[in-house]
Amino acid sequence: MSDFNPYEQPQADVVSHMPATSLSLHAPVRVSFGRGASWIAEAWTIFTRNGWLWIGGVLVLWLLSVVVGLVPLLGSILSVVLSPMIYAGAYMVAKKSDCGEEVRFEDFFAGFQTRAGMLAALGGVSLVMLVALLAIGFAVGWVLLGGDALSTFATMEQTGTIPADAGAEGIKVLLLVLVIMALMIPFMALIWFATPLVLFSEEMTLGRALGWSLVGSLKNILPMTLYGLLLIILMFVAMIPLMLGLLVLLPVTFITVYTSFRDIYVDARA
Repeated sequence: MSDFNPYEQPQADVVSHMPATSLSLHAPVRVSFGRGASWIAEAWTIFTRNGWLWIGGVLVLWLLSVVVGLVPLLGSILSVVLSPMIYAGAYMVAKKSDCGEEVRFEDFFAGFQTRAGMLAALGGVSLVMLVALLAIGFAVGWVLLGGDALSTFATMEQTGTIPADAGAEGIKVLLLVLVIMALMIPFMALIWFATPLVLFSEEMTLGRALGWSLVGSLKNILPMTLYGLLLIILMFVAMIPLMLGLLVLLPVTFITVYTSFRDIYVDARA
């Protein structure tokens, strides 16, 4: 006999078909100026739930990145390519803690298990963009300075005096620094949110992740400016007691990437 009861109250299917690591994302939105400070405050709240775990986990990730950078010949290249995979784990731990899920130390290595191929591809694209920026910067530097800069620095080293035309060279160097900064700003905007976008969405492509990261950063340039200024102040404060405060500030900084990403991209109704 069938167990079907036509008078039984219908029950909704509450089982989520979304992967446990995924979040419901939308195109980037603009948030208020004050949210730049809230990202730090909310990151602190997440940090305090598992403070020692955060300190240990981020130290291990940092040491891993240092070891990768020490690989002969390929260290610099591997550092850029593997960075999204290495630091994705911190965003995963932040997400799990924020959602009330159990957090384990091995979650800090989630980037090597979840969307690892896409994260490595993101690192590869970042490397190509960085090489292109360096090439442009070198070309601009050669146009502005050429061999004059080398001869100026050599004269200063040999005589211990500043040549009369060093002021003009200094202006050129300052201009070169400004050009490089102008190139780095869009590069940082392209990759700032790209890692969590790739990590937390199975459907996210590299092109969309980079595009959404750029748009989200530009839309929220004001709160991100406030956020950046506050982090600079906190960094100076953290360095006062023998730089021990960095043990806390570094994990909190990683978590702020997640809290700002959540604010700009995550559907709160999901």
